[in-house]
Amino acid sequence: MSRFILEIAGSGLQRRSVDKLVKSLEEMKKGEVTVSVREDNPPTSRSARFEAAQSQVTDAASEIESLRDELQEWYDNLPENFQNGDKGEQLQSAIDELETLHDSLDEVANATVDFPGMY
Repeated sequence: MSRFILEIAGSGLQRRSVDKLVKSLEEMKKGEVTVSVREDNPPTSRSARFEAAQSQVTDAASEIESLRDELQEWYDNLPENFQNGDKGEQLQSAIDELETLHDSLDEVANATVDFPGMY
């Protein structure tokens, strides 16, 4: 069974309207639909926006690290003749590429920028 995540965003929405929409979605498929609401107030300062972007980069780096670990485990569990064959080479190449990407993202996630003040 597929799982879907529905995101609705807009400015100027009233909480009452959001609650009404949530109720109608929940009534559609009682017990089969879970609806959660979170208020989203994006950062406005440049430094806060930069920190938010770094957080997203950190999340991406974590996912890439997970993929790399999965491929490494796959490679490690291959019989030796497959490790030395085409499949092993393909896996090792992908592992190396993911490691390079992870290192690059880690560099971005740990970067610092001194934003100038307005005056």
